[in-house]
Amino acid sequence: MSDGWGRWIQCGPGWYPILARLEEQLRQIDPEYRVHQIKEKFGTLRFYWEGRDYNTGEATVVDAEAESARTCELCGSPGHLRTRNSWLRTLCDDCARSEGYEDLSRGEDG
Repeated sequence: MSDGWGRWIQCGPGWYPILARLEEQLRQIDPEYRVHQIKEKFGTLRFYWEGRDYNTGEATVVDAEAESARTCELCGSPGHLRTRNSWLRTLCDDCARSEGYEDLSRGEDG
């Protein structure tokens, strides 16, 4: 990822490969694009940016955000939405277990 992105990234390392691919795709669309914020929100990736060809770039961003909903935020393995104390994260089985998260479909009461 580009130098200087570190201050904008507020998500786990499991999503870094998604961000690296997204950066490559956005640079092909607009080499001068700018990142405003990258974070996890409601269990999935959010990527805020600006660029010349926003509509084409935003379609790429939407695809990356959708991929994050199937990818463990911590390790990058296949995952899905989990919950703990009303907090949401996309995690694989192992990371969910170690972090104390449950399947969203089971809810807090099991």
